[in-house]
Amino acid sequence: MSIGRALFNTLMVAAGFALCVVGPAATWTGARAWLMVGVFGIVHVIGTIRIASANPDLLRERARVGRHPGQPVADKVLLHAFSASYAAMIIVSSADGSRWHIWSAPAKAVSWAGLAIFAAGWWLVLRALETNAFAVRVVRHQPERGHRVTDTGVYRVVRHPMYAGLVAVMIGAPLWLGSTLGLLLAAAPIGSLALRILVEERILREHVAGYVQYTQRVRSRLIPGMW
Repeated sequence: MSIGRALFNTLMVAAGFALCVVGPAATWTGARAWLMVGVFGIVHVIGTIRIASANPDLLRERARVGRHPGQPVADKVLLHAFSASYAAMIIVSSADGSRWHIWSAPAKAVSWAGLAIFAAGWWLVLRALETNAFAVRVVRHQPERGHRVTDTGVYRVVRHPMYAGLVAVMIGAPLWLGSTLGLLLAAAPIGSLALRILVEERILREHVAGYVQYTQRVRSRLIPGMW
């Protein structure tokens, strides 16, 4: 995949994210929503350029649509559950923070911390993709690509840094958008990710040489010292 095509795909994703954030606010002048979209776009453009340099084949694999041989049915269900609940959380957070105000919004300092957590989460996601050439969208063994254990960089800290980054994103977004309701709804996509980890680790333990030994070196799946 060319860098131009990769950046085009990234901008399309950013446009979709903008619709989910700006649309529910029912105004095109909401500075808070646009600032988050801007952070999303900048981090993703920089990340895409870095991934295209380190793992160009990964971008092609992640852009694949349709059937993925070897993907467990459980992962298909969990992937759809995550995508739907994540989108719903973003949409509700935007509508609640700008119009509904069902519960009191977080304090301003907490909100700004949320934006920082959101940005840091996406940086961690993209750093994981830059490091791990096998971080495709679906859970499956990839023998045709020489699937092997990745244990460098952020993978020295937790076994699933991409998911750890997404957890940070899902905590930071509703905090920045000022929605306590959205923060509670984040439990659904986070729960889907936790279940996907269990499915993914079963596949990796069974099929990827050295993964069991890796789990003994890096004990934490998602949060250092906790799980």
